[in-house]
Amino acid sequence: MPRQFAGMWNRIRGGWMFARYDHRQRDVELVMGSLHGDPRQLGVLVAFGRQLRADLVTGLREVIATGVWTEDWHVRAEAAQWRGNPRFRRFLEVDLEDRRNRGPKAEHLETALIPSPETATALRRLSDADCPQHCRADRVGSDFSVMSEQRTAEYREALFGWYAAIQYAHRTLVRSADWFADNPTSSAQFGTFGAMLAPPAPRQTWSDDKSADAWRELLLMMNAWSPYALEALSEILPGSAETPMFRGWGSGFEPAGRDEAHAAASALARVLTPRERDHVLAQVARIGQCDDAIAGAGYVETLVDDSLPCTSIVHGTFGDSSAERRECARARAAVMRAATRDDREDRRDHVARASVLLLGSRRDRVGHLVAHVRKQLATEVLDELPVHCREHAAELADVRKQCGFDEHKAAELAGISVATLQRLESGRAKAAPGKASCLGYLTLLAAASLEAGRAHACVPAALSSAVATSGFVME
Repeated sequence: MPRQFAGMWNRIRGGWMFARYDHRQRDVELVMGSLHGDPRQLGVLVAFGRQLRADLVTGLREVIATGVWTEDWHVRAEAAQWRGNPRFRRFLEVDLEDRRNRGPKAEHLETALIPSPETATALRRLSDADCPQHCRADRVGSDFSVMSEQRTAEYREALFGWYAAIQYAHRTLVRSADWFADNPTSSAQFGTFGAMLAPPAPRQTWSDDKSADAWRELLLMMNAWSPYALEALSEILPGSAETPMFRGWGSGFEPAGRDEAHAAASALARVLTPRERDHVLAQVARIGQCDDAIAGAGYVETLVDDSLPCTSIVHGTFGDSSAERRECARARAAVMRAATRDDREDRRDHVARASVLLLGSRRDRVGHLVAHVRKQLATEVLDELPVHCREHAAELADVRKQCGFDEHKAAELAGISVATLQRLESGRAKAAPGKASCLGYLTLLAAASLEAGRAHACVPAALSSAVATSGFVME
């Protein structure tokens, strides 16, 4: 494309993207415009911000968890043009702007993720370290790739809606504070200024917990739009022990938002009660702590942390999925550790192999593990596997049951038929299957035993050693 037309094409493409996913943005503008001057507008804005931020976090986490971002045509076009691998950074660049008033910025997205460290960590692992972070679940794959356009649209609609909501945060707060301070009936109608953050629904159920949640959502919107919002509150509100330093965005030199932050903090200082002021300052400190944990001094430690369970709805089941969520978090952190430890030139191939062994569906992981073990074992050992299975058939069947596999599940994971599995465990010489079936069966039992922390003498030692050194079992 000629250079003189490149800028024009980028503007046309950006306008098309913005118009395609601006439904929720227009909803925000319509509602907030109709409530101009209404004292209920602050509660409506907080409700908007809460829902949009939750949808944005959920949408981004599902885009990462299912891996559908690789199906985005911008990502695929770049990978095809440069004959490289898909980059998640390219997926983000499509929607994020460099200038504050032209669309969502990366800082707007990162601020929305402050109360969700698990999603923020997954984003940084994938965008900064280029480390795969899709979920460890059998349902991730073809079923979710079909819904790639829908999930991508949900994320982008929430992103543009969030961008629209945060623009109203400071001015709506100032108008509401001025109305509360100047209207003689405001105290009789609302009691305290914090009650104005409640939605227009009946306020009989308005509690301290809901009030703290509403203040947090409002402060997050203010912090997303202005990098000086929380700092101004800490400086102007009386009772603050010290002025915390917050991570300013815009390279630290962007003056936009400074006057808005000062005006909002000054308006709040006029109307807050001492108790509300303490609540606000506590929320400011809590947001600052969460921000430091995500992007502060403990940034590297956070990237390899595996203590936060996965929050993706991929793991949603009718039963208790807490163990599955913790296992998924451990696997994603293990891939990140493998990426940070490896300093060889083939780092990308090494990370891709670790993600296949740890993050794929169990059937795919066992299949790749079988291929790895086949390369590690000597030909003599492979030739002896049918004889070994025949001599230890009953013991191997007991190991399978101890690992929690029925015949159908074990056959599916090992890549063999149920009839072949029954022949393996029968121990009859004439019914013994080939060495390929025996290798898949024994590899599955060896991997399951190592994951459970047990060792069985009926599993060949050479095969168990090859599985242990493959990286399939997390440390």
